[in-house]
Amino acid sequence: MNPEFADVTPIMDAFQDYVKARQRFLETIQTPTSCRDPLAEFSERLAAQALDASIASSRVQKGYDLIRRSTGRKVQVKYLCNPSERWINEHHIRFPEGVEEYALVVFERLHLRAILVFPRENLEAINALLKKRHGRQATELQFTRRNFQMICMAQDKFKALGVEILLCA
Repeated sequence: MNPEFADVTPIMDAFQDYVKARQRFLETIQTPTSCRDPLAEFSERLAAQALDASIASSRVQKGYDLIRRSTGRKVQVKYLCNPSERWINEHHIRFPEGVEEYALVVFERLHLRAILVFPRENLEAINALLKKRHGRQATELQFTRRNFQMICMAQDKFKALGVEILLCA
């Protein structure tokens, strides 16, 4: 037997602990049969509550994840998670056909930092305020840590463009 696999008991025990904790967590957020990433499930449930939205009837459909109760607007939900304040991951915000809002749930060290909701119709103005230089600014935002910091520091300017900022810690 390969010596690297001689004793897998410690990692198998740790994995079983994870499986039990994961199952408890998924039951708590009412997705007990999900095999998706728990952060994705959590982000959708959290955004749904924060935005007073209904979760889409099909969990595997393309496009939107939520429908806002007050407006009927369709919302795509994604998350961005980085291991520390020094981000190694960034995020490309792209609006699928028929989606009016894009909710980005931001985590650092698995701590919730913000829920940011971008309206499709103002994306070009948001890119301009962020001083972005990439192409397709009317339909895409290449979101970085610097952008996150700018939004948190100038919340009123972004709110004036329709960006909803829930938290910003």
